Amino acid sequence: MKRIKDKLKAEGIAACVRLLLDQLDEWKNIDLNVAVIGNSGAGKSSFINAIRGLSGGQDGSAPVGVVQTTLKPSPYPHPDNTMLKFWDLPGVGTNLLPRKTYLSEINIDRYDFFLLLSANRFTENDVWLSTEIRGRNKKYFFVRTKIGNDLSDIQTAYSRTRPRPNEAYLEQIRQDTKKNLKRIGCQNVPIFLIDNHELHKFDFEKLKQRIIADFPELKRSSLILSLQASSHEIIRLKAKELRHRIWKWALLSALLKIVQIPGITAHDIITREAEFYVKRLGIGRESLTRLYPAGTENYTRIELIVRGALGVENLSSFDMESCLRRVPLEPSPNAASDAFFADVVGKVIVPVASCAGEYAKLKAILGKLENAAMEIANVVVEDIARKGPLPKRLRIS
Repeated sequence: MKRIKDKLKAEGIAACVRLLLDQLDEWKNIDLNVAVIGNSGAGKSSFINAIRGLSGGQDGSAPVGVVQTTLKPSPYPHPDNTMLKFWDLPGVGTNLLPRKTYLSEINIDRYDFFLLLSANRFTENDVWLSTEIRGRNKKYFFVRTKIGNDLSDIQTAYSRTRPRPNEAYLEQIRQDTKKNLKRIGCQNVPIFLIDNHELHKFDFEKLKQRIIADFPELKRSSLILSLQASSHEIIRLKAKELRHRIWKWALLSALLKIVQIPGITAHDIITREAEFYVKRLGIGRESLTRLYPAGTENYTRIELIVRGALGVENLSSFDMESCLRRVPLEPSPNAASDAFFADVVGKVIVPVASCAGEYAKLKAILGKLENAAMEIANVVVEDIARKGPLPKRLRIS
């Protein structure tokens, strides 16, 4: 806010508008680099695809089922934000990549975060690498993959002699992993049990939430906006982040009613931001058809949810401008909103009522879209509970 006020005072309204536009798009220009490391067969490629909402064979997906070891760091950008990259790193300690040169070969200081993956146990090389990561004050987690297979094996082994609920077997795997990590001096590292093909089971969503919580603070907002809205908690985090933007858009809209900027109008930017909410929350037609094919029972169900939230007849041709006009608002802006916007630019320069009105409009539409995203998440969970995991070709975005 101070930057905006200083810019307005020193250079005028047009400069202030340009500053606001730059700030609102900053999240797309921040480099985010997550390193994924582990031995061949640990499921690195499948994990990189899963966390980006892709499956093997889709455009931009990491090749799955490749036998040979990765020989150099390979970046895989997120389809919704190319600045967010998940790096498939080669294993450490081979003849081609000995410890002596490994850190320089992978450019270890490039990465914001490390995920050490294993399909069974963590090796001495993993322990060495974790020590090096810790020494650089970087965050890292241990991730056990293929938990669905592990769970099935344990159930088979104990089905007759000691049958127990799945939760007990999972706890057995978790405690065994903790015991092994403690033995090698890594007792305080967070552990996550996941299966790349059953994303709504086990710890996959918890892992995403913890990555957000532990990611470098200056880059956290960009990560939240980039990741898929695949659970209630991620949806809440996204909506919270989007609400932080509303006052800037409302102020920008009011400033554009005073000064003309070629190609930009006050009305256009409010519509643009509302459409941004639809995309970030994963409830546009393109996102929904990736989740369920058009015409199926579940697609019809979730389409009704979104149509109800937006008040439209057809998702393929809905008009956000019309949706915004129908958003019910309070008769007049409240005193807190008046004071907030007046503090930024002053009542003489910008119509405060206009700022507060646009603020209320965006806040209302975001609330509707957040509720719709929550309902869609419920449909997906119910469907998985009824039929089992979604086919791997489907994407939740």
